[in-house]
Amino acid sequence: RKLDLLSCAIAGGEGVVWSCGDDEVNKLSTASGELRVLRSLSLPYREPVPTASTGTLRPEFRDIAVGYGSVWVVRDPLERRLWRLDPVSGRVLATIKLPFLPRNIAAGEGYVWISAPLNDAVMRIDPKTNDVSATIPTGHGTSGGEGGDPECL
Repeated sequence: RKLDLLSCAIAGGEGVVWSCGDDEVNKLSTASGELRVLRSLSLPYREPVPTASTGTLRPEFRDIAVGYGSVWVVRDPLERRLWRLDPVSGRVLATIKLPFLPRNIAAGEGYVWISAPLNDAVMRIDPKTNDVSATIPTGHGTSGGEGGDPECL
């Protein structure tokens, strides 16, 4: 069976699978049986809100990671925010302001990592404090990977 869902990014771990695309973050079933969406949520946009009538269409969600008891989500380049979600309920646990435009995200080695390709850096987020604990200079155009769907770019 097919699940009709635009996914710009997908992440799994700690017993959950999450997908993000369009303007929704979706928790997917992990039990045996038919794949289905268990929960969908929308996160608020920073102004200007993207609409066709105002000509402010923007890419949707960029990347998602699971780790440290949370789901971590970054949106388009105008959103200098990282959302931390509860993996069970989807409730927003924290909204973290970022000093750079985010691109990709990963969780591992005790931290959450976010690439900032326009600043040639990687940000290290401490999941214990929700703070940027380091900014690490990198090579030009650091991204961490590229999505293939033009609707997600």
